[in-house]
Amino acid sequence: MTCLYRFACADVPLADCLAKSFAQVKLHGLLQAPGAIRLVTWPHLHDDEAGSLLSQVYEARLFNEDGELRWLRDPEAPGTGRAAWITEADAPAPVGFTALPSLTDLETLRGGKILSYGNDFPGAQVPGGLGGYRVCEYIGRAPEPAGTDGNRIIVEHRLLSILTPAEAAEEIARDEGVAP
Repeated sequence: MTCLYRFACADVPLADCLAKSFAQVKLHGLLQAPGAIRLVTWPHLHDDEAGSLLSQVYEARLFNEDGELRWLRDPEAPGTGRAAWITEADAPAPVGFTALPSLTDLETLRGGKILSYGNDFPGAQVPGGLGGYRVCEYIGRAPEPAGTDGNRIIVEHRLLSILTPAEAAEEIARDEGVAP
């Protein structure tokens, strides 16, 4: 069984969250801003683009092998948002984050896929708009009353990797039983 540790931070600009809490941590992921969705690697954003890009982001999902950072802009407080870090690693909270109750007794299902076709994929700059993610799903007991019968549900998931268009095409072909 797996334990998923959760941490939260409120009222924080994305740039501050990354600079203070994840300065020495390499993260990959998606930054969503009006009119643009960018695949990025932190901390390798160029300084000139980082400031303007990060100030426009309304949602971010950045990950590495240890966990996933999620940040969502607060529409009532421009420039700030709420951040969450989820991880299986029993480690101290990132700087500025507060521990939340952990999720325990979870089963994990690694390598599941979320595939998107056409322009539905975040990052439409990807040729053909085709892409997807590999995820780790955390399965736990369903809320009452269903949980009393032993029913289980996906209680959380986190990103493990982003599929290239070629990888997504191979996954789709495999799922549909045709050669890519």
